[in-house]
Amino acid sequence: MKDKLIGKYYIEELIGEGTTSKIYSGRDQFSNEKVAIKIARQHIFKDLENGEQFRKMFMTEAGLAGKLQHPHIVKVMDAGVDNDVHYIVMELIKGRSLRPFCKSNNLLKFSEIAEIIYKCCDALNFALKQGVIHRDIKPANIMVQDVLKSNTFIKLADFGAAFRLDVDETQITDMVGSPAYMAPEVLRGADVSHHADIYALGVVMYQALTANLPYTPKKVSVLIQSILNDKPTPITHYRTDIPSALQYIIKRATAPDVNKRYQDWISFANDLATVQDELDTQETQTSDIAKFNQLKRLSLFETFNDAELWELLKISQWRTFPPNTILIKEGRKGRSLYVLVSGEAKVVRKQMMLGLVEVGESFGEISFITSMPRTASIITTKQSVVIKLDAAMVEKSSERIQMLISNTLLKLLAKRLEVTSAMVSSTN
Repeated sequence: MKDKLIGKYYIEELIGEGTTSKIYSGRDQFSNEKVAIKIARQHIFKDLENGEQFRKMFMTEAGLAGKLQHPHIVKVMDAGVDNDVHYIVMELIKGRSLRPFCKSNNLLKFSEIAEIIYKCCDALNFALKQGVIHRDIKPANIMVQDVLKSNTFIKLADFGAAFRLDVDETQITDMVGSPAYMAPEVLRGADVSHHADIYALGVVMYQALTANLPYTPKKVSVLIQSILNDKPTPITHYRTDIPSALQYIIKRATAPDVNKRYQDWISFANDLATVQDELDTQETQTSDIAKFNQLKRLSLFETFNDAELWELLKISQWRTFPPNTILIKEGRKGRSLYVLVSGEAKVVRKQMMLGLVEVGESFGEISFITSMPRTASIITTKQSVVIKLDAAMVEKSSERIQMLISNTLLKLLAKRLEVTSAMVSSTN
């Protein structure tokens, strides 16, 4: 299979396989971009019992090409059929699934788990707004990158079982997914709903915290009856050190009664953000959840939607500086843009103070755009948190992010020019 061409893509190495497909690393023969290529096993569509279901699931995922553009969802880039071989082309993810981190000897910190689940909530809320319900949430479908570093970066994968609210054709409404993560109402045959995904993500969180599932029977028929009729094992049965706020979130997300469960992704995410704030006080690193919410509060980025803010967060650098730190030095060159998140800084030119930079304000815009030397120095007057955006990183981001940043800076500079002109006019 190596170096074989399928569509316009060269196949390289086998990187994963399942019952219905194999996944290879590959590259676009024209752009040379690295990709992942999912190739359906040829015989599955001919299976007398399940062939039609497999075909619909494969076509569902292929039909999402270009539709779910979110930093925490694996991007489906292309799909096609080449000599009766069905394939889907996706972005190539460096990392592994959450499954290894659901083992008792490899569990993550509370804050890391809260952050991963929060990002899943945000991604699934975005998908729901596009009319897509995942229906197969489990650790194997959550790809984790950069875990145990400063923060975690995740990608939701495998929308093959997804239900689309925006299409009219017949879809699979039978039970799909993994029984251990299925909500009771799904097992009873209820209509497809995002509430079942909320339940499944709650089960994933339970498992990531304890290395166990709420219901433990190994035989599928017994497991289903247990989910339908029994109460889940209290999470404290496995761990007594889990913060009470996390216990509450788990209990609500996995409530057997759908009416007692979180009713939307935002409520689920907001509770995670609250508990994350408490966990942050115990750690030196600021979580991505906290950074994301700080970005949302900055008027400078008010035109960015959630998906765009996540991408902006990914390319930004956040640092804390003590008082009297020179952030920008007059006369120096540098193509970086800065935003003051907290604290205060002063603007100094030729040893004369010209004004203050306050929370939410940016500086360094002219040099960022034109590469001209800095016209003034910026010096912190208090301990300050500063976001740094390097031009080189921005230029590697999506066209949408580049356009939003350019428009934001143009409006900002036009407003400053207007204020300066008004000041000049008032002195004449």
